[in-house]
Amino acid sequence: MQTPTKTPANRRESNVWQSPKTGRWHWEVRFTRRDGTKFRKAGSYKTEKEARSARDDAYLEFNKNEGKGVRETVKSWCDHCLTSVFPNEHEENSTSVYRYVLEKHAYDLIGSIPLLELSPTQLQLFFNELRVTASESVTIKVRTALSSCLTRAVLTGLISSNPARFVRIRQTPKTALIEADYDDDDDDNLADKRILTSEEQAALLKAARGKQIEPVIWLGLKLGLRLGECLGLAWSSVNLEKRTVRIKQQLKRIPDRKGLQIRPPKTKAGYRTLNISNALYEFLRASKERAEANGVEWVCPNRDGGLYDPRNAGRHFTVAANKAVVGEKPDGSSILINGQKGKPDVTHHDCRSTLLSYLANHANDGVGVRPAMLKGIAGHSKIDTTMRYYVRATDEDVLTAMKAIP
Repeated sequence: MQTPTKTPANRRESNVWQSPKTGRWHWEVRFTRRDGTKFRKAGSYKTEKEARSARDDAYLEFNKNEGKGVRETVKSWCDHCLTSVFPNEHEENSTSVYRYVLEKHAYDLIGSIPLLELSPTQLQLFFNELRVTASESVTIKVRTALSSCLTRAVLTGLISSNPARFVRIRQTPKTALIEADYDDDDDDNLADKRILTSEEQAALLKAARGKQIEPVIWLGLKLGLRLGECLGLAWSSVNLEKRTVRIKQQLKRIPDRKGLQIRPPKTKAGYRTLNISNALYEFLRASKERAEANGVEWVCPNRDGGLYDPRNAGRHFTVAANKAVVGEKPDGSSILINGQKGKPDVTHHDCRSTLLSYLANHANDGVGVRPAMLKGIAGHSKIDTTMRYYVRATDEDVLTAMKAIP
């Protein structure tokens, strides 16, 4: 059985860490043989990737020879991943979410099952029962957390395949979430998208005019930024002379009472420079003048000029969307963006999908922007993420395309 080693001050909870003096990456793991004796393996490499690979090879070698006699349970293995592996590979927020959902929903029912005896049938029954008591989104989070731990068990040789990959979760007609193992760089909301028309975009901006949420909506519609990227954008990253915005950080709410923190993007692809359109330029120019006069650092500040809590921003966006008027009924009452029959209510994430869909279907005189460019604008690591989850064709887009048929 592998166990975490004594933690040096500079490596926190991970068994892979970088030396602040030499810059080299080190790994260290202690093993327990079948007879109870213990031994240690360690190494030092130039890159983090080499160190992780050597650590995983050590796991694999041990488990093939000695580790099969140790009955690792689902709970003990997941705890090992959460304390010794994931802190060095995932964001702290992701690891905290994994730990929370597993402790609350999984450990009591399947935590004591030996890892080698865990089957797809057992997991399917477990998730069927969980789906009755928990929402679809919570059930998917539990599966994602468990699947990440089991994938690590496959890589280290404890099990031959990941049984969580064969689990299917009952979908609701409203959300119809895509059944897939989500990428690490994927955004939080993968539900049905609402692609806004130009009239709906104008109505949304009008409803938010002068409100705290207004710059957040502008950045979502004109740059396709995630909510955290909007709230973490500082004026120092906005160059009005060159008409560019540099995305290099995001705002996150970290659990365990750690509050709001500025964090780097999820992946390297999240670092990107985007052009400012004419309409957005005029809005940012006026906003920057007010910000400089008041000494405000953030493009999307709260009322006091500080960091804008994502939870408040989400609520304020919903208020604006509920007030956005896009037409009038025969009886004189208003037609609102939200509450339309057959259409989901608008979220800030839909602003992002609206921009990407417009670029794919209408930019460059209808030719559209190439998928590789869309991926770069969205800040995704894979083209599949952009095209599969964010780009949509509206009914009007389909009708326009069909008119080209001779």
